[in-house]
Amino acid sequence: MQRIIIFTFIFFFLFSSVSFAKEPSDTLKKYIDKTFEVFKTYDNPTNSTEYKLEFENKLIDLAKDIFAFDIMSRMVLGRHYRELSKAQQKEFECLFIELLAQNYFDKILSHVDDIKKFPKDNIKIIDQTIFSSRKAEVKTEIKYQDKYTPVNYRFVFLGKKWKIYDVYVEGVSLIKNYRSQFKDMLLKKSPKKVIDELRAKLKDTKCNKKFNNGCFKLRSLYFMCNRGLWYAN
Repeated sequence: MQRIIIFTFIFFFLFSSVSFAKEPSDTLKKYIDKTFEVFKTYDNPTNSTEYKLEFENKLIDLAKDIFAFDIMSRMVLGRHYRELSKAQQKEFECLFIELLAQNYFDKILSHVDDIKKFPKDNIKIIDQTIFSSRKAEVKTEIKYQDKYTPVNYRFVFLGKKWKIYDVYVEGVSLIKNYRSQFKDMLLKKSPKKVIDELRAKLKDTKCNKKFNNGCFKLRSLYFMCNRGLWYAN
């Protein structure tokens, strides 16, 4: 189960810089194709840290075009998001991405060989639903060791692009899981305190740089839902 979760989010994050398709299902298909191409290039027999960082930067450049990180961070904090200043909102967005990156980069890299061997045909786009001119859902199915896992992607249309803002693995929402975690923290602490503690936890964070220089220039941008956290730990 740990590996199916890792496969799910790797294929979820690594979207190529190709032009966006008119429909979210086409967008998803193109990024899955590009994902396999990217991982096939990974070759680090000496386990070089420099190579890992270079590979991270490549993945960051691919990922930042497909995710609505601002929407995701607002959804995670809920009503508490409005209690933050503009600068705090931007910092939280940055820290939230960095938290996910630091939790999972090493774990995902440990499965690179499995990913390179994984049959692309085992990932199937089943259906898509267009809820409105701005919202859609693409349903997929991932086969791993004779088990089929449903993975649904929620899209929003922003700036003439379809962007992903949530993913459901076996009906479990990534955003809802993280929102639940932060909700528990916010019951006891102010939003500012939560940010302070998150900043302290991420000792190597680059989020203290000016946000207008691009807070996506972080470590790798891999999201794993809380469900995935349980399997990864």
